[in-house]
Amino acid sequence: MPRNVIFCAVLIGVAMWAPIFCVPPMEPLIKEHLLLTHTQTSLLLSAPILMLVVTAIPAGLVSDRVGIKKTIGIGLIIMASGAVLRSTATDFVSLLAYTLIFGFGFGWIFPNLSKLASIYVGKDRVNVAMGVVNSGFPIGTGLGLAITVPVILPIAETYQGVFLIWSIPTIIAAVSWWILFRQPNLKPSRIEQRSTSITSFRGSFSNKHLWLVAVLMFIQQFTSFNWSGWSPVMMMLKGASLNQAGLIASMTIWPVLPTFLLVPRLSHRIGLRKPFLWLPSIVLAIAFWVAKYITINMECTPLELD
Repeated sequence: MPRNVIFCAVLIGVAMWAPIFCVPPMEPLIKEHLLLTHTQTSLLLSAPILMLVVTAIPAGLVSDRVGIKKTIGIGLIIMASGAVLRSTATDFVSLLAYTLIFGFGFGWIFPNLSKLASIYVGKDRVNVAMGVVNSGFPIGTGLGLAITVPVILPIAETYQGVFLIWSIPTIIAAVSWWILFRQPNLKPSRIEQRSTSITSFRGSFSNKHLWLVAVLMFIQQFTSFNWSGWSPVMMMLKGASLNQAGLIASMTIWPVLPTFLLVPRLSHRIGLRKPFLWLPSIVLAIAFWVAKYITINMECTPLELD
């Protein structure tokens, strides 16, 4: 894959996920400033994913017709607009509305970013290429959790300022994409593979393997978002300070990066995929079970939740 494509893909991944996961470390601040419930603050985290559910299939269909550059480029412009607008929000309604705009762009990009792998590499290597393309996801998530409060908040001073700073990667990603990315000319055989029709669309919905993968992804993402979204608060309940909570929570994200790069290659070499689905699931279940027994001895007052 061309280096400029890898650069754009990783940058887009960071720009997508960091603005989402800057919310959990600031949850106590946003909740106190806007007088929100935990349900409302959770909605600010999950709103982009809800928009992904709405926009994923239409975004894929549009990409098949107008091309991946225009589709992702438009999504980046919408996402950057929502990210900037979040910095102007003064109440829950406006903040949620701007987050939904961000989420619309997020959902427009997400299903099409992985297509970069299939465009540039053959079918036998697409899983390895997808690991490279998607490596920006854990980087953005980890940075959003780790540096939002201890690094960015002292500079920004307010949660609006934090949102403004985290909108900068989305703007850079949008500009870089439109300038650097050149959509290749696909061979006729590969164009035919991407043709869409009502028949093929219905056939996708009747594919039991597709539904199995969708269910597995739902379960994995459900647990992942619950952990990443609430672990900063859990760390504060166990005695960590506001500055420390997000950093501690991010420690579960950083090991994801090497697995994104190495596990697809290993899977390709041994020719198996299922062990890399059920074995990590067992490990995750054990980790979630023992998490409640974590103790943190910090010289600060544990967070009290109403």
